[in-house]
Amino acid sequence: MVPNLALKFSYTMVHLFHRKKGGIWFLLDSIQHGEPDLDHRMQKLKRNSIQLGERNLSTIVVLPSNEIRCYNIEAGEKVRKLKPKKLNNYLSQISTEPISESTYDWYLEKGRLNFALIQTSIIENAIKFTEKHSFKPNYVVGLPKSNSYERVAVFDLKSNSRSKSGENLFDATQLEMMAVKLPKSNSNDHQMVY
Repeated sequence: MVPNLALKFSYTMVHLFHRKKGGIWFLLDSIQHGEPDLDHRMQKLKRNSIQLGERNLSTIVVLPSNEIRCYNIEAGEKVRKLKPKKLNNYLSQISTEPISESTYDWYLEKGRLNFALIQTSIIENAIKFTEKHSFKPNYVVGLPKSNSYERVAVFDLKSNSRSKSGENLFDATQLEMMAVKLPKSNSNDHQMVY
């Protein structure tokens, strides 16, 4: 089940959204990183979330899209199953990022491998922040700006391992339908997920 809370990270801010019936997301609050009363405001958001019926505080962690790099490579029409070693080989051919310091999501479509790659440290920091403030990360996602990656990237919560979204038990299109409905920020924060 998709959580009804989403912490959406950007370079300068974190935004907490709550999803109502019908899949509509409402912004509960936006808090600037480094704000003097950040911990107090996050505690208030936790209390508000519990009052809204979200007692378990299960949360979607939405990573900043400007930190996600997208790559594509032709793998051929006959490719069906891909093991992590083979995926790493394909990705190392095209990525300018160190694979050992990154986590990726991928999918195969019409013989073309599509990768969404992010630094593992970004996932770790987002999870640490989420857990520090008593929210429970359930999914870590990104919405790449690139037209070459046409779905929500679902990253592994264990950030030191690679995502297995090609075999993911959760339907990425269902998560996409929920996550894409997150409203855009009205702020001048250009590092937003959208």
